[in-house]
Amino acid sequence: QAATCKGKRRLCEVDQQPSSSGLHEARRELQASSVAMTNWEEIAAERAEELKVAEELEAEQEETIKELSRDKERAVAEKKEGREKLEQERKESARRIEKLEKENEDLKQKAADAQGKLRDIEQQNDDLERKVRMVEMSLETGESKAEKSIESTAFLQGEVDTKTEEIQHLKAEIKDLQLEIEVRKQGGGGSGGTGQGKIAEGTTASRKNSLLFLGLLTKRIAALEAHVG
Repeated sequence: QAATCKGKRRLCEVDQQPSSSGLHEARRELQASSVAMTNWEEIAAERAEELKVAEELEAEQEETIKELSRDKERAVAEKKEGREKLEQERKESARRIEKLEKENEDLKQKAADAQGKLRDIEQQNDDLERKVRMVEMSLETGESKAEKSIESTAFLQGEVDTKTEEIQHLKAEIKDLQLEIEVRKQGGGGSGGTGQGKIAEGTTASRKNSLLFLGLLTKRIAALEAHVG
């Protein structure tokens, strides 16, 4: 616009100059002004195009910035979420480790208890083996004593049988002696006389001997019966 006004003023000045040289000069200036105006319009158009391109670039930059901002927010959110997950996994791992350590301690304690029980069982087994050996020795001793007792019983039974026979024999002798004494008692009660007196004395002496022998036999029988009993 300034160039247009300037050209118009020059045209006014040219109109005021009536000479042909002035007219020529004015035309030349007008042409120069027209060229300058055309150049300015081209520059203005180029400038507008540059401004349009700049605005488009700025819009793209703003969109890019917004996208980058959204990406940044997503990255921050993902980072925060990752940290939270990592912290949660760390806590879960710590709980698992603590649980495993506790289970390990429990297993160690159970193993120690089992080892102690095993030692007790082994000790009890040793004690039982010793008792079994003692029982076997006692059984062997008892069997030996039983065999000896059987042998002794058989021997004693033989002696008992022998003594029983002897007792029966002695009892038979006692009966015979008692019968003989009884007969002699009956025979000693006849008429008196010198011969008869001597016979009576002999009979009395024989009776005493028989009674003495009978007493001895009775004592021996009693002793044998006590021994057999």
